[in-house]
Amino acid sequence: MFDTVTQHLEALLSEMHPVEHTILDERLWLSRPRTLEDIGQAYGLTRERVRQKQSELERKIDSCFGRVGREAASQLAQDLDLIDSYVKIELQIRAATPHVGDRVRRVVTHSLIDLAGYKIIDGSVVSRRAFSYVQQLKKLAKTYADTCGLIDPDQLIAAHPDDELRHHFVWFQKQCGFHEMFGMLALRSTRKAKLKAALLSLGRPATRPELAAMCGLTNKIASAALSSIPEIIRISRTQWALRDWGLHEYRGIVEEIVNYINRDGGISKVEPLIEEIAQRFDVKKWSVRAYMQTPKFDMRDGIVRVSEETSTTLRPLSDVVHGHDDKQRPYWTFPVLERYFRGYSVVGLPFEIAAYLGCPPDDATTLEVRNLPGCHRLTIQWYLSSTTKASIGFVRDALERQKLSEGQCARLTLIREGVVELNWHPSSSCGRVKTKSDPMLADA
Repeated sequence: MFDTVTQHLEALLSEMHPVEHTILDERLWLSRPRTLEDIGQAYGLTRERVRQKQSELERKIDSCFGRVGREAASQLAQDLDLIDSYVKIELQIRAATPHVGDRVRRVVTHSLIDLAGYKIIDGSVVSRRAFSYVQQLKKLAKTYADTCGLIDPDQLIAAHPDDELRHHFVWFQKQCGFHEMFGMLALRSTRKAKLKAALLSLGRPATRPELAAMCGLTNKIASAALSSIPEIIRISRTQWALRDWGLHEYRGIVEEIVNYINRDGGISKVEPLIEEIAQRFDVKKWSVRAYMQTPKFDMRDGIVRVSEETSTTLRPLSDVVHGHDDKQRPYWTFPVLERYFRGYSVVGLPFEIAAYLGCPPDDATTLEVRNLPGCHRLTIQWYLSSTTKASIGFVRDALERQKLSEGQCARLTLIREGVVELNWHPSSSCGRVKTKSDPMLADA
């Protein structure tokens, strides 16, 4: 069948110039062909001239096949699957052309594959139709992907009309750049996609450490990612679940206490409230009670209600500060802990100081550090439900600028609303409220 074709090819090869032989052997049908520029330099030709010679050679090869070659290519296309084995075709051509050389056989094999509408990729022959399917799948994937970029592979396959795609889906998945995650596919390999796919694979609520371990993430990173996924909710202090599972969302002990009280018409019995919240959300009873004892709530005689904001009673500022400087400005001191240099806030700030600095109850504000120009502004948070009083955040920059280190004491001087100074303070009196009867607490 190929006698005429191989005769024409042998004649063509015998008449080819050296540069054409190089193009044939080192450029055509290779995954890493020699560059046009490199060949041109070897033969004293321009890059464009080598390209022209390659085009001429390809036309000469194509003319050798004629009707017989095209019929053979048509038959080959009918016999091949959407994605098939190159070795299988090579063996078939070898059996059909036993008396020709390897170079001619190579030309026959690759030319027939081209004429049949296939390309050679990683040891496989792939129909050009398959490449059109790749583009179709990418568009379908964007249609079916959720907010995390996750796709159900079965849903994606079912949406495509060609059954051949199912048999070669692994190849299509690779060509489309999809990432496999716990039985799901993802458009991009992101933390959110991994965490949601892991939760879907479990099919039940899971703890943050469990999901973090499955996805190779730290607990801190997993927590931040979980909190930003709309389809995932926290159902207890420790567990997360998909919103579609219909479980009650846990919004924190304080909000759950408020919801419980509101559900009861504004006043609830203490013990049943503690029992239900502790059991439903897997938290300690003492933890629920501790929050109910904050200024956020009014608890007395076995009942509890949400406090009116105006009912918060503040002591005189002199009762909570640690002293006054030589300009009679009040100050508050705190020991410098290592965790402050890792982003943690300073807790235990009296509510009275928060109010003096202009922070409204149940709110937050920022503070200028007057003695450190350009320093990151501090934040002050005064939440009535806090069990650790008010807090000061973003202290790292100020502490480092003052060259303070763990174990030393810092002084926060209250200048006026929204303005403070931060300095070193003698550690002997750190964190102690000055009283007239305590001679050790003389102003520094």
